[in-house]
Amino acid sequence: MRKLLLLALFAFSSSAFAQQKNAFSIFVTDWQFSRDTRGSHANAGAGIAFDRMLTPRFSAELAIASERHHTYPYIVNTNGLFQEVTPRAFRIYPVDLAVRYHFLNETRWKPFIGVAAHYVGAPHVGSEFRYQNHFGPEIVGGTVVQLGRSFGLVLDGKIYIGDREHYDYPFKPSFGLLWRF
Repeated sequence: MRKLLLLALFAFSSSAFAQQKNAFSIFVTDWQFSRDTRGSHANAGAGIAFDRMLTPRFSAELAIASERHHTYPYIVNTNGLFQEVTPRAFRIYPVDLAVRYHFLNETRWKPFIGVAAHYVGAPHVGSEFRYQNHFGPEIVGGTVVQLGRSFGLVLDGKIYIGDREHYDYPFKPSFGLLWRF
C-alpha cells in the first residue's frame, strides 16, 4: 500500500509540476533620447523578470530594473527660491511585483493586463535633493509574442498611479526576450 501511495504521489507531483510554467526575461526599459549643446544622447535601463503562471489565466511577476538618471542643475528651496547645484548622475533600481490576467487564444500573440506594486529606493545623491523612497500601485499591460515553444518577445507598459518622485517616470514601456521553462 505504501509503495502504491508513493507511486501515486510521485506521478501526481510530476504531472503537477509539468503543467506549471515559469518564464525568465531580460528587458530594456526607460529609453530616452535627448539633444543638448554636447550633441544627441540615447539612454536606456535594463532589467530582469521572473514570471510564474499560477493558473492558465493568472500569473505573478517579479521584475527588477536598473535605470540611469540625472539631477537638475538647480533645486527649489523650501522658501521657493531656486538654488544652483552641480548636476549628478545616479541609478535607481525599481522593483515591481505584478499580478497579471492573460487572455487565452490560439495565436502567437498572448496579451495580458494586471496590477502591480512598485517600489523605488531613494538614490544617494545628497540631502539637498530631498529624494525619498516611494511605493505605490501601477497598471500593467502588454503582450508576449511567442517565437517558438520556449522563446518569445515581451512588450509591455506600466503606468504608475499616485504621487511619485520626479525622476521615476509615470509611464514606462519596455521590451525584451522571454524564455519559458
